[in-house]
This record gives sequence, C-alpha cells and structure tokens, in this order.
Amino acid sequence: MRASEAAQLTVLLTVTLSTLAPPITANVSNVNVTPRTANMTMTTAAMETRLEIQAALMELFSANLTNQSTADFKDETQYFTAEIENIFKNSKFKESFLYTEVITFSSHLSRAFLVDFDLVFNSSYPVPHINSAITELMVAIYSNQTALPLNPCFFEHRGVTTVVPPTTLTPVSTPPMATGNTTKGSTTTISTPPGATAAGDTTKGTGTTA
Repeated sequence: MRASEAAQLTVLLTVTLSTLAPPITANVSNVNVTPRTANMTMTTAAMETRLEIQAALMELFSANLTNQSTADFKDETQYFTAEIENIFKNSKFKESFLYTEVITFSSHLSRAFLVDFDLVFNSSYPVPHINSAITELMVAIYSNQTALPLNPCFFEHRGVTTVVPPTTLTPVSTPPMATGNTTKGSTTTISTPPGATAAGDTTKGTGTTA
C-alpha cells in the first residue's frame, strides 16, 4: 500500500438510534364490556281521599246511561264531571281538589235520575268534610254557577274512603363499563440518511486502508 494512500483518513460516523422513542400501539382485542347494575327510582303518588256522594239530576233517564260503553253514558259523564270540577277548582277547596269520577247513573223518578260520583282530594292538603263539599254544591246551584240541573234538595253522602296508591319502581340505566388488558407494541425500523443529526449517542471513529 502506498504511503499517500495510507495517509488518507476515512471518518466513519455511526449514529445510534436506540434511544429514539418508538410509537405505541394498543391491542384491544381482549376488552370486555360489563353492563352496570341498573339503579331504581322509587315513586309514590299522593294519597287520595274520596268523598262519595249521590245527587239527583232533573232530566229524563235513558237506559243507555247504565251501559258505560254507550255514547250517552260517555257524553253525560264528560259533561257532569266538567261542571263539578269547574265548581271546586274555583272554590276554597281548590288547593286539595283533584278530579271528579262518575260511578253510576240510575233511574229515580219519572223526570229525574240519580248519579253516584266521587269528589277526589289530595290527602296531603286539608280535605273538606263531606257536608262542607255538599254545601259548596248547593251554593253553586243557587248562585247559578253551574248549568247542571241538580236538585238542591237531594244530596246524600255515601261515605269517605282514603286510597293509598302503589309505589312505582322505575329503572335508571347507566352506561356500560369497559374492562380488559392493553398491550404496547413498537415499530423498530427507522432510517437516517448520511450526514443527518439524530438524537442519541454519536461516536466518531478513524481508520486506515492498507
């Protein structure tokens, strides 16, 4: 080998890339979705007090009024309840009054028939005595607050009943919970062109060619 050729130096640059952070991938093939147990919401309606009353309507009786599926029964019921509810929703008992329910219609005299109905009140508020409720109806008749042809001299109270409503349970759903193992993976092949600077350790070496 010539001395001039031996004097030539070859500088080798080795770039170590082992310290570069590899990208992370996740393996989610083993994830299990476990539904959570549903919570329950308890709902209890207010207690109701029913004042059971019988009144006389000064109208001709129809046999269809004894059949709850007929148009006559439905129309008479709708009209009667609307008038009675209008009286109590504008009375001193409006805070506790809820609704009216017709029970039956039945024949009475040649030009009148009977109606059995309930005045339903919220027991959470003061409920009027049944005689006070009947007095309220009589005052409405005499003061022309209703168009119902009720006989003001014929009202009978059949009783007072307190109804305890059932408790209702309503499920409240929650989103499912995912559980499982995740596995990290890496990419190991990274190329750096000659002359490039990379993060990590660099080592310079010299050598001679014979």
